[in-house]
Amino acid sequence: MVHVPSGAPDFVLDFGTVQIGFVRTIGLGYSNIGGGDIANIVVGELQGDDPDEFEIVQDNCTGVTLAPGGSCSIFVSFEPPAMTDYSAEFTLTSSAPASPERILLLGAGVFDEIFHDRFQSSIPSLDLESGQSMVRDSR
Repeated sequence: MVHVPSGAPDFVLDFGTVQIGFVRTIGLGYSNIGGGDIANIVVGELQGDDPDEFEIVQDNCTGVTLAPGGSCSIFVSFEPPAMTDYSAEFTLTSSAPASPERILLLGAGVFDEIFHDRFQSSIPSLDLESGQSMVRDSR
């Protein structure tokens, strides 16, 4: 279950399901639909429960001034290390009246449903009781 931080986010970027070992990158556009410039744009650091599974790979917004009708983009990647749900967030601050704006990132790691059985070990597993150890002869 994904923990969603308190307070509704301004935008949710949902990566959906991504196979473990793969990366999905999504571009997020930020547009000025108002009548004046938006200045002092800063894309904040990733925070939340799982910031290490997401990465801001390209930030074309920080430091930009957007004239009315202008836009910039932020590219975010998601690489799940295990089969579970992940979440993180970042804040975009600017001179816009709605600032700061919170962007929630969601994604889930999954196994490849078709091919995952082809990569399972053919070595039989051993059930060891507590306190036992396994020694393998390398000769």
